[in-house]
Amino acid sequence: MRLKVKIDVLKPLRRVVKLVDKDRVKIIGVIKYERLPDFCYVCGLIGHSFKNCKKKIEGVGSNEQNLQYEAS
Repeated sequence: MRLKVKIDVLKPLRRVVKLVDKDRVKIIGVIKYERLPDFCYVCGLIGHSFKNCKKKIEGVGSNEQNLQYEAS
């Protein structure tokens, strides 16, 4: 399923969404984004890249193995 949505670029992007179907069964869906501008895989914000991230400088996400958001 594809959706076009408005997002607040000042907040980190969501990685998952929780849905409830008509039988009240909870479903967790992974969100995959397409065509993002400069995106930071450390903090999840749009507007800067991994190289310019302040959290990277502080030691979070200093290598690719502990990135909160993965490139796919």
